[in-house]
Amino acid sequence: MDPRDLDAWHSERTLERAAAPARHAVAAWLMAALLVAVGLLGQPTTREAMNGIVELRQEAYVLDQRLGQLSAQLAIQTAHAASRLVAFPSAAAQSH
Repeated sequence: MDPRDLDAWHSERTLERAAAPARHAVAAWLMAALLVAVGLLGQPTTREAMNGIVELRQEAYVLDQRLGQLSAQLAIQTAHAASRLVAFPSAAAQSH
Protein backbone atom coordinates (compact mmCIF):
# COMPACT_ATOMS: atom_id res chain seq x y z
CA MET A 1 0.00 0.00 0.00
CA ASP A 2 1.32 3.37 -0.99
CA PRO A 3 1.56 5.87 1.92
CA ARG A 4 0.20 8.60 -0.37
CA ASP A 5 -3.03 6.62 -0.73
CA LEU A 6 -3.32 6.44 3.03
CA ASP A 7 -2.67 10.18 3.32
CA ALA A 8 -5.32 10.87 0.68
CA TRP A 9 -7.77 8.66 2.56
CA HIS A 10 -7.06 10.44 5.84
CA SER A 11 -7.45 13.84 4.23
CA GLU A 12 -10.80 12.80 2.72
CA ARG A 13 -11.98 11.64 6.14
CA THR A 14 -10.86 14.94 7.64
CA LEU A 15 -12.84 16.82 5.00
CA GLU A 16 -15.86 14.63 5.69
CA ARG A 17 -15.67 15.37 9.41
CA ALA A 18 -15.32 19.08 8.67
CA ALA A 19 -18.33 19.10 6.35
CA ALA A 20 -20.53 16.95 8.62
CA PRO A 21 -21.76 19.79 10.89
CA ALA A 22 -22.83 21.83 7.86
CA ARG A 23 -24.71 18.84 6.41
CA HIS A 24 -26.34 18.17 9.76
CA ALA A 25 -27.43 21.80 10.06
CA VAL A 26 -28.94 21.76 6.57
CA ALA A 27 -30.71 18.47 7.31
CA ALA A 28 -32.06 19.86 10.59
CA TRP A 29 -33.43 22.96 8.84
CA LEU A 30 -35.03 20.82 6.14
CA MET A 31 -36.62 18.58 8.76
CA ALA A 32 -37.94 21.61 10.65
CA ALA A 33 -39.36 23.09 7.45
CA LEU A 34 -41.00 19.77 6.63
CA LEU A 35 -42.59 19.56 10.06
CA VAL A 36 -43.94 23.11 9.72
CA ALA A 37 -45.30 22.37 6.24
CA VAL A 38 -47.01 19.19 7.46
CA GLY A 39 -48.43 21.10 10.40
CA LEU A 40 -49.85 23.83 8.20
CA LEU A 41 -50.93 21.80 5.18
CA GLY A 42 -51.46 18.39 6.72
CA GLN A 43 -54.82 19.01 8.34
CA PRO A 44 -56.74 20.15 5.22
CA THR A 45 -55.11 17.41 3.16
CA THR A 46 -56.02 14.82 5.76
CA ARG A 47 -59.59 16.10 5.86
CA GLU A 48 -59.89 15.76 2.06
CA ALA A 49 -58.48 12.26 2.15
CA MET A 50 -60.89 11.33 4.94
CA ASN A 51 -63.85 12.60 2.89
CA GLY A 52 -62.70 10.47 -0.04
CA ILE A 53 -62.38 7.42 2.18
CA VAL A 54 -65.88 7.97 3.61
CA GLU A 55 -67.33 8.27 0.10
CA LEU A 56 -65.52 5.11 -0.98
CA ARG A 57 -66.85 3.28 2.09
CA GLN A 58 -70.40 4.37 1.29
CA GLU A 59 -70.07 3.23 -2.30
CA ALA A 60 -68.72 -0.12 -1.15
CA TYR A 61 -71.68 -0.47 1.24
CA VAL A 62 -74.19 0.29 -1.55
CA LEU A 63 -72.42 -2.17 -3.85
CA ASP A 64 -72.47 -4.82 -1.11
CA GLN A 65 -76.20 -4.31 -0.58
CA ARG A 66 -76.91 -4.54 -4.31
CA LEU A 67 -74.81 -7.69 -4.69
CA GLY A 68 -76.69 -9.23 -1.75
CA GLN A 69 -80.01 -8.49 -3.45
CA LEU A 70 -78.81 -9.93 -6.75
CA SER A 71 -77.51 -13.03 -4.98
CA ALA A 72 -80.89 -13.56 -3.30
CA GLN A 73 -82.70 -13.11 -6.62
CA LEU A 74 -80.37 -15.56 -8.32
CA ALA A 75 -80.91 -18.12 -5.56
CA ILE A 76 -84.70 -17.79 -5.90
CA GLN A 77 -84.56 -18.09 -9.69
CA THR A 78 -82.26 -21.11 -9.43
CA ALA A 79 -84.64 -22.75 -6.94
CA HIS A 80 -87.63 -22.12 -9.25
CA ALA A 81 -85.73 -23.51 -12.24
CA ALA A 82 -84.67 -26.58 -10.26
CA SER A 83 -88.23 -27.19 -9.09
CA ARG A 84 -89.46 -27.02 -12.68
CA LEU A 85 -86.80 -29.50 -13.79
CA VAL A 86 -87.78 -31.87 -11.03
CA ALA A 87 -91.51 -31.44 -11.81
CA PHE A 88 -91.20 -32.18 -15.55
CA PRO A 89 -89.51 -35.59 -15.32
CA SER A 90 -92.14 -36.82 -12.85
CA ALA A 91 -94.94 -35.64 -15.15
CA ALA A 92 -93.26 -37.37 -18.08
CA ALA A 93 -92.83 -40.58 -16.07
CA GLN A 94 -96.56 -40.62 -15.17
CA SER A 95 -97.60 -40.40 -18.83
CA HIS A 96 -95.70 -43.59 -19.75
